[in-house]
Amino acid sequence: MEEVAVVMRGLWLRRNTFVFESKLLSNTYVISVARESLEEYQSSILKITEIRQQANTGDVVHSWSPPSVNWFKANWDAALDVKQRKVGLGVVIKNDRGEVMAACCESKNFVEQPAIAEGWALRKAMELCEDLKFNKVILEGDAQVVVNAVNSQTEDLSYFGSIIEDLKVQMKEWPNWSVKFANRNINTVAHTFAKEALHIDLEKIWIEDIPVCLSDCLLRDYCIVNTDI
Repeated sequence: MEEVAVVMRGLWLRRNTFVFESKLLSNTYVISVARESLEEYQSSILKITEIRQQANTGDVVHSWSPPSVNWFKANWDAALDVKQRKVGLGVVIKNDRGEVMAACCESKNFVEQPAIAEGWALRKAMELCEDLKFNKVILEGDAQVVVNAVNSQTEDLSYFGSIIEDLKVQMKEWPNWSVKFANRNINTVAHTFAKEALHIDLEKIWIEDIPVCLSDCLLRDYCIVNTDI
């Protein structure tokens, strides 16, 4: 039945290609694409089944939790390459259904201190939320020292205090925002993205789309949140 469905879809797409682009795709091409689509579908089903089994047996101890309805959660993280003095920043924003609303990654040079790197990651998350006009946001990261510093009412006089104070100012402009700590196991998607960012030179942004490198991590979170799929 699955084979029939993907072949029929392939024939329908071939018909549209012929009608709108005046291109007639060969039967061999249609069947080849249908097989690839079927393999991708079956692979996704296997992954979903494995995730479900892990959740049911308690193997998934820590998992991402969605925000309240009509809220967003922005997970942020930084990956530091001390030798190269380079940091990768990763931000992923999801809604209450676990659907990706936006993602962003960027790298910066001449950064050596972890706290400074994490501060930059939180700033990047705030900038993306601000650009998208997201008013109700939980900014979640696994850098306890940065989370505590931003939530402190005391002026930060540490070596990364200037970054923290800037973040506090930005928080005051968005009173519904909050910064919270999350265990690294919960922040897997942002952490994976931050490591990938070490290999790029320019900022990259995805809107209502996902980077290929995050597909497995995002599928895991989505399946745990949405038990009806």
